[in-house]
Amino acid sequence: MLLKFLCSNFASLRDEAVLSLEPSYDRDHPENLLKSGDCRALPEIAIYGANASGKSSLLMALGRAVSILRDSSVRQAGEPIPVVPFCLDDESPKKPSRFEFTFTASDGKKYIYGFSADLEAVREEHLCLSSPKGGSLIFRRTGDSYEFPGSLRAELSQRVRMNTPNKLFLATAACWNAKSVLIPYCSLSGSTASVGGARDPAPIALELYRSNPREYAEFAKELLRLADLELDDILIESEEAGPYGSLMAATGIMAGGMSPGAGYRTKITTVHALKTASGEVRRFRLRLSEEAAGTKRLIFLAPIIKDALDSGKTLLADDIDQSLHPALVRFLADIFRRAKTNPHGAQLIFTSHETSLLSENILRPDQVYFTEKTPDTEATSLFSLGKFRPGDSDALEKEYLKGRFGAVPRIKTGEPV
Repeated sequence: MLLKFLCSNFASLRDEAVLSLEPSYDRDHPENLLKSGDCRALPEIAIYGANASGKSSLLMALGRAVSILRDSSVRQAGEPIPVVPFCLDDESPKKPSRFEFTFTASDGKKYIYGFSADLEAVREEHLCLSSPKGGSLIFRRTGDSYEFPGSLRAELSQRVRMNTPNKLFLATAACWNAKSVLIPYCSLSGSTASVGGARDPAPIALELYRSNPREYAEFAKELLRLADLELDDILIESEEAGPYGSLMAATGIMAGGMSPGAGYRTKITTVHALKTASGEVRRFRLRLSEEAAGTKRLIFLAPIIKDALDSGKTLLADDIDQSLHPALVRFLADIFRRAKTNPHGAQLIFTSHETSLLSENILRPDQVYFTEKTPDTEATSLFSLGKFRPGDSDALEKEYLKGRFGAVPRIKTGEPV
């Protein structure tokens, strides 16, 4: 369960940005809380802001940091680390990007893990176990120097020689079965899924449908039924993509509809049941490409949402309102808020321009964040609605659109172009 994410010098986030999922002392919506051990967390965060204000940069930073950790053990010597420093000044490109997570792992304990890295090497890395009485170091790395507490020195120091400058030690030590880091590594490296924005959900969805077609199709049908987009059936068919399928999957070149990494082509067909004038029920099949944009969007989102709910992941959804009616956006947000539909403590962090959530008395102030770019630097700042101590929730949407909280476009007056 994610409690806090911190990053700096990544994409448009030049200065330190902190996204906290730890609840404030606000007593609104006590049902909007998750619990893991002694920790409480928010089930979802909504991020608003003008176009190009940095909303996507924040989600990309979170997802990229996790993927750098997850892919670290297979990174070849000399292979660059995929960080993207802020590049609209002279100094930032020379500095490392920095990321830090505070999270609870599968053992119910609270950990703090962070690292800073540039394209060439990891410059700093640390893992601590946190508790109300204080933190205890598991390891700290500064350049090529490593620090371990006495009780873990024997186990972890022997893994140092397996590491390289461009690999994260947490991943290397876990790969070599260091028991003291296995739980935090596995919990964090598999903790997120990303969809939307520049990331097409189709490849992830197709692979999930292929792995368990009936279960994911049934979930998608139920999701569509609840969203008033009922289908009689969703048919999933998978086949090998031919003699070049494995090569294309291995090299990352995907044909349309091919599941990633498997060399399969997955086909989705929808079935509509319609009653004729005589009362006869007839069933018609449509290719997924023939469906409405909103239906396709939900069909692709459904298995990813189910996977997050089943495993307690944090789902990062950029432009969640893309092709969806505002009521459907609220419906998706409700899934993560309700204990009945979210029994494993999954979390949703999404960006949106759908502001009706602000006035529907759905989200607490600490669940709403804004991004805004500073005009003279074009660097993104991130801040919470909670800092404004908003009053009447019914007026929040109007107040935001009027610019009270910032994070809105600065439309220039005058004749239209």
